[in-house]
Amino acid sequence: MQFIKGGFSWEAGRLTRLSHPFWQKSSFDRRVRDLQEFETFQDYIHKNPVVAMLCGLPEQYPYSSMNPRFVMDELPQRLKP
Repeated sequence: MQFIKGGFSWEAGRLTRLSHPFWQKSSFDRRVRDLQEFETFQDYIHKNPVVAMLCGLPEQYPYSSMNPRFVMDELPQRLKP
């Protein structure tokens, strides 16, 4: 992740000539533990565009996995009920 973020930041800074940071500090990642945690994260992500007033419903946001034009992968076996 550091490699991707660093490469993007360097290129974006070069192209835009901006020197401010592009990424938030203190991000972390980890595995989703169970189905309940997955659904909590998914709900939070789907509601972000609505909270930001970019759309009225999650499925209306063009870049959301809730948008009907996207076909999502199945849940990993370890998260299936």
